[in-house]
Amino acid sequence: MTTHIPRRFLTSRMSIKKHLRRTISFIMHYSGLSLLWHCTYSNHGVRILTYHTIELEPSNSYSVSLKNFEKQMIYLKNHFNVISLSQYYEFLNGKTILPKNSVVITFDDGFRSFYELAYPILTKYQFKATCFLIASKLESDDLNFMHLKELNELVQDKNMTLASHGSYHKSIAQLSDSELEYEVSESKCLIEKNLGIDVEFFSYPYGTRRDFDERSMNVLSNSRYMLATTSINGINSKRTNPLKLRRTKIEFGDNMETFKRILKGSLDIWILVDYFLVFLENKKEVDFF
Repeated sequence: MTTHIPRRFLTSRMSIKKHLRRTISFIMHYSGLSLLWHCTYSNHGVRILTYHTIELEPSNSYSVSLKNFEKQMIYLKNHFNVISLSQYYEFLNGKTILPKNSVVITFDDGFRSFYELAYPILTKYQFKATCFLIASKLESDDLNFMHLKELNELVQDKNMTLASHGSYHKSIAQLSDSELEYEVSESKCLIEKNLGIDVEFFSYPYGTRRDFDERSMNVLSNSRYMLATTSINGINSKRTNPLKLRRTKIEFGDNMETFKRILKGSLDIWILVDYFLVFLENKKEVDFF
């Protein structure tokens, strides 16, 4: 039986966020600013999309409905080239040339809904994706998250990459040196030990500018992580710091028109919203302990 995140009512904050995202993308698109941005810069980089959970009906602002998710994947299939995070890493190191309109798909947290709802659609369209796991959930009794049975099946799929989202989903910039080391290194060891894979990628929990720093990146580098992704909106080029990769969040209020505009850079300016309108973030929606 499918287990979902606890149901929450649509809050005024979620409503404001939905309409603000649609309004900004609309203005950027019809003013011509997103076209200018797309032609001069964003068209020459790689966009990494971030999803969290897929549900039949979204229960929080980070959820996308199953119906909308499949529509989005169909659009990507027809207009973009979905590549893996590993391919992007090879591009950064000059080992490959990427096709035009390259996009990476990532999922944070490791919810069971990834396996039950998202994974069948990704498989249907033969898409590559990376799923960042909260390591302590691997052997927990929390049924909202994937456990070893599901994860071992994903390991066998060459299109799926499993990586670390920390041990306990903590803002690592706020931790002591020993706590930081545990959150970063122990999560890598735990996933590798349980799944028999090499873990090379990390996703900063929460991922805002307040959630990682130079100290964090030094620990990641010493722990032999090759790439790390943030939640800061934007596009990535060959000059982007591999431990500060930008991503573009896809959320419950993004209809197809907004999704299409997002892929052209109309919400890259959202970085200013994240910086100045902190109240739109609700960490309670992504606190799992």
